[in-house]
Amino acid sequence: MDIETASPDHATAIARLAEQAFDVWTPRIGRRPAPIAEDFPARIEEGRVRVLRQDGVMAGYAVVTPSADGFHIDAVAVDPARQGQGLGRRFLSHLEAEARARRAPRVTLQTNAEMDTNIAFYLWAGYAETGRVVEDGFRRINFEKALG
Repeated sequence: MDIETASPDHATAIARLAEQAFDVWTPRIGRRPAPIAEDFPARIEEGRVRVLRQDGVMAGYAVVTPSADGFHIDAVAVDPARQGQGLGRRFLSHLEAEARARRAPRVTLQTNAEMDTNIAFYLWAGYAETGRVVEDGFRRINFEKALG
């Protein structure tokens, strides 16, 4: 497993992976999940996209927002064909290590309230729910993990 900062030539593959990973939730949410519509070229240009590779093949991606008061994971996904192998757990651990290296006191993230397996995963990984909001018509749950 290798993780690198995305380059412009990754944009199409990342958009395709986002579609594969998140479109499964469309029937439950009632519309396409927000990560599918992300402007990947812009986020890549900002240096905010990480690519997960397994055996030289793109297996996942994350969009992150480092800030002075924390490290926010805007989206994280693993190729559905590669899920269940521990890649998501290891990828999340890597992102947390990046946050620690930046001296962030915490990692925050948000998921749709309908994404029950994602919610269970974040709770299992030590994240605590900090609130629920409705943004852009999506019901979202906020999570946080203190880094220490």
